[in-house]
Amino acid sequence: SFHVDGQAPYEDVLALLNIDDPGGSRGGFDFNSDLHIEMGDAITRLDVMSDLTGLALEAPGELAKAPDDAVPSELTLSFLDQYQAVRFRYGSARGWLHVDGTPLRGAIGFSAPPPVIDARENVLVLGGRVAGFSLDEVVPDRGGDGAGAGERDLLPIPVELAGLEAGAIDVNGVLFHDVRLEGRIGAGPSADVSISVDSPDLVGHVGVPAAGPIALDLALLRLPASDVSSDADPLDVAILPQLVDADVSVARFLVGEKDYGRWNFRLRPEPGSVALLDLDAELRGVRIVSDRLVWDGADNSSHFVGTLTTDDLAEVMPQWGYAASVSTEQASMQGDLRWRGSPAAVDLERLVGEASFEAKNGRFLDVTQGTDAMKIFSLVNFSKIARRLNFDFSDVVGEGVSFDTVTATTEFEEGTMRFVEPMKVKGSGSSFRVAGTVDLVEGRLNNEMIVTLPVTKGLPWYAAYVALANPLAGLGVLVGERVFRKPLEQFSSAKYEVSGTLDDPVLKFVSVWDTRMDRPQVGLEPETPEAGVEAAPAESDVPRPVAPAEETAQNTGM
Repeated sequence: SFHVDGQAPYEDVLALLNIDDPGGSRGGFDFNSDLHIEMGDAITRLDVMSDLTGLALEAPGELAKAPDDAVPSELTLSFLDQYQAVRFRYGSARGWLHVDGTPLRGAIGFSAPPPVIDARENVLVLGGRVAGFSLDEVVPDRGGDGAGAGERDLLPIPVELAGLEAGAIDVNGVLFHDVRLEGRIGAGPSADVSISVDSPDLVGHVGVPAAGPIALDLALLRLPASDVSSDADPLDVAILPQLVDADVSVARFLVGEKDYGRWNFRLRPEPGSVALLDLDAELRGVRIVSDRLVWDGADNSSHFVGTLTTDDLAEVMPQWGYAASVSTEQASMQGDLRWRGSPAAVDLERLVGEASFEAKNGRFLDVTQGTDAMKIFSLVNFSKIARRLNFDFSDVVGEGVSFDTVTATTEFEEGTMRFVEPMKVKGSGSSFRVAGTVDLVEGRLNNEMIVTLPVTKGLPWYAAYVALANPLAGLGVLVGERVFRKPLEQFSSAKYEVSGTLDDPVLKFVSVWDTRMDRPQVGLEPETPEAGVEAAPAESDVPRPVAPAEETAQNTGM
């Protein structure tokens, strides 16, 4: 038996353990040791004690130490025929290793006994609880180009996580607390990672194969609430070079307490950009489907081609900051749209491109005056329009004007929306067509509207018009109305100019029967009358009236 007090440089430790330098340590330390050399069949062993002052150790989390840190440590090295057995205590860690040139197997418990493992398997098993660590300290670096880890990053043997608990894990600056980990980190050039995660803010599975995309299959992902202004883009193009191929599935995504739905997509970085392929998401009642959504870093813009679908818009629109002015059984939009900024910075006022809209089996609801800047459907608040006509439309208004279908094709140009094809609203006996433009920034309207409603009570529109323009002709109309009452009651149309703002649209009566629209830039097919509704007389049969003066229209409530 020999008792030795001395100082050991880091290189002598590697020689004693008979292993290659894994990197990350430097310096030396003072020690006290006892060497027991057995001459018989017993095992020769070396016992070493030190506080490791003077040794710098780069390791994950609390295992790392600076040269001046003192960490009470003990080590027993047993010299066996096939390998060397090491038992040790380092701070809160206790464990053992079998070493023969490289570590063969082992177990380490943090603030707990080492886990029990199968001694025939070459693996290092970790258990217990650590204060925390950074993800890039333990997972081999894939790099922004998807390249494999460097030689210094490769583990000599696989690492298995047996219910390892961490007080906090840092993932690119985001902390996840009270995390429990199960899984394995592979070793060598073909290393892969497969870890199950359970925590209050992160639940699911993370897979990092040696080749191919990372797999994120998460039941829950909650990110901390952001202090960034809602007008600011939450993503910066500087992150593009850091992105790697990944297949992402998140069943529930939250930022603070705000629910951002479910997301599934394939993330594929490209030179200077990134593409989200096979996007299928559901956010605030809207399902988003796109074969390809691209974020281009050259001009920091995004390009979306896909569809949005939903059920009842009355429930969905308030979640997006819109007034609940329409209820639907179902609705959909197809778009080819671009906007400045990242995919997360999509904003109605930034859109450029074309979109078509369709809704079925619904009702336009009353919208009270308010400060909402995004009351797009206030433009077609038909309940208010019908009441402003000063006739009895209770049979079609009721709790809101109902419709069978709504269709529209629109074009966006950063702050302006234009109807490429008029918005058409069709119901049982009634129909509306809207053309023109909407200023999305200031909410100003420049539109034409053709209104067709069944009139069962009161004077038909064109009779009121003729009476105002020519009382004698109006008298004749009243007489004729008694003879032709049924067709006149079944079909009446009028044209309006719509100005003002989305919050306060202004209607100006233009004419009756003349349903041609001047504002669209495309030709219009003539409207087909609804089933059971008699068509309006042809222009050759009914003289096209001249619109009365604006003040006359105002006197009638139109």
